[in-house]
Amino acid sequence: MRLLGKRKIIFILLAVLIVAIIGVATLWIISLQTEAVEPKVEVGPIYETEEFTVNIANTLNHFIKTKFAIELSNEKVIKEIENKLPIIQDIIIMILSGQDLQSLSSIEGKESLKETILTAINKVLEDGQANKIYFKNIIFQ
Repeated sequence: MRLLGKRKIIFILLAVLIVAIIGVATLWIISLQTEAVEPKVEVGPIYETEEFTVNIANTLNHFIKTKFAIELSNEKVIKEIENKLPIIQDIIIMILSGQDLQSLSSIEGKESLKETILTAINKVLEDGQANKIYFKNIIFQ
């Protein structure tokens, strides 16, 4: 009888060990799949603008003060932006001065401003493009 009891214990321990190994293997495989599914975000070269201070449209008492980081498609675009800096600065100043306080107050308005600037900058770039605009700071009063 003792032999039968020992075999039973060994069989139960073996079963528990197999279940534990299968559980660990399953968790490992799931973690590998999760890592594979999450794409890595690639960020292109970044060009940081100077700070812009511009009066807001249709007011004399309100202004916007902001600074941008522009994500670019490649390194050549940095040199092109530096060569065309007066044009790019003019584009940004004209767009900023056309904004109104109400649109700047909303997230949608800020996103629209970034899209407008992005589209306008891309019209003058030839060696690549601006992929995204990031606010470094934005203050309006």
